[in-house]
Amino acid sequence: MGDVLNFSGNTRHDIDPDQVLIGAQGHLTSVIVIGYDNDGNLFLASSSANGPKINWLLDKVKHKLINGDYSE
Repeated sequence: MGDVLNFSGNTRHDIDPDQVLIGAQGHLTSVIVIGYDNDGNLFLASSSANGPKINWLLDKVKHKLINGDYSE
């Protein structure tokens, strides 16, 4: 039986958050994690202590999402 490979492309289906985080390990220079915890509370964590930099990154991603050109 062959090896099972994780799909790394875009999908319209939800992916397990742990799989997304595992896939990102070792590939990033900084990170912002946004989501909901198991109790439904908003969760935000960042490797950067620079608030304006975090906000700029969030705005950059929002702009790409709104324009439909987020393909990463």
